[in-house]
Amino acid sequence: MSKQGDVVMYMRGGHSCNALVLSSRVGETSHLGAKGEPLLTLAFVKFPNPNPIANKRPNLIQESTSVPEIEIEHDVVHASHEFSAEYKRLHGLITPAQIAAKRGAGEWMEIILADDSQGLIDEIERLNRLVANLRY
Repeated sequence: MSKQGDVVMYMRGGHSCNALVLSSRVGETSHLGAKGEPLLTLAFVKFPNPNPIANKRPNLIQESTSVPEIEIEHDVVHASHEFSAEYKRLHGLITPAQIAAKRGAGEWMEIILADDSQGLIDEIERLNRLVANLRY
């Protein structure tokens, strides 16, 4: 069960990244994962927008002084989540697009640590520093 401070994999629109768990909740049983995984609020480095001008590159000063933008996504479902047939019938969910809209933006899954996990530990520390900078 993921808890505050854990790092999970967040996937949305063909992109995936490590994300820091800010909170979790289990109030809506229709949105829990297959093994009761909760809805999570996640913080991650914002996915870059596609550059409309393919040959336009940032200059050296822009690259060295840029600060990544942090995005927070609320109520993210686990990758194993599926609505029951009864829930789909009651809410009129027929098409994959309707089901995806009801699930929300993206999904998360646990990260399984390998023997050589220093890269992941470095990523966790980087995310923790970025979130610390979000304090108002």
